Amino acid sequence: MSWGIAVVAGGLCPDELAVRIGTPRKTLAKFGDRTALEIVLAAAERSEIGPIVTVSGPDIAPFVKVGGLLEETTSAVDNAIAASAALNTPKLLIIPADMPFLTPSSLREFTERLDARVSSERWYAAGLCSLREYRHQYPDWECSPIHLRSGRVLSGGLFATTPEGLTAGRDLFNSIRRSRKNQLAMAKKFGFGAMVRYLLRQIAVEEAEARLGRVLGGEVILDLQADPVTILDYDTAAEYEMALWLYQASPNG
Repeated sequence: MSWGIAVVAGGLCPDELAVRIGTPRKTLAKFGDRTALEIVLAAAERSEIGPIVTVSGPDIAPFVKVGGLLEETTSAVDNAIAASAALNTPKLLIIPADMPFLTPSSLREFTERLDARVSSERWYAAGLCSLREYRHQYPDWECSPIHLRSGRVLSGGLFATTPEGLTAGRDLFNSIRRSRKNQLAMAKKFGFGAMVRYLLRQIAVEEAEARLGRVLGGEVILDLQADPVTILDYDTAAEYEMALWLYQASPNG
């Protein structure tokens, strides 16, 4: 298969969340009788996209029942690069391990849309969801939307690229990841003009793709049809409580 899946599950969570879930590994938070990691890996396996590699610490090993496990490195981006080398596939889907509502179809449909759009050898893609669609499914969840000319959208956990693209964009990706919760800080990275238009809500999706493409040196695809389940994660004890409540209230909870 042309696709490989890198599950980035390294790093430790804040003390408050660690105390609540009983582990410093956010990915081992329990939802029902499974950890978030097990839920994500099951969805990845059932999507039948391609081989799977998880990158994390050795303490994760008992929960990695699908695919291989690599020792984590210095950052999520470097973890993805290590996974890419191990998978050796021309296309790479990178997902975090803290999406407790992830489904096989949300992954499969994302990659199918990309297969239909990609037209360059080096490309980058991210999954976004309209705020309206997200609110329809999760009306009470706090979020920080990105303002585009076409409306407000949310960035989530789906990212895809080529091995070459991932390596070439390493430094920029690390920088963006550090500020991904601050959308204004992300806008600043792409110039004063982009920041002004961001504040004025005047950036169109096509302009955002073009600007990012010039910075990254490749084709950029912002997929606005990402499933809301790929947006929802948890970074605090309060968010975990909300996610747990939603999970228990869901038909599969």
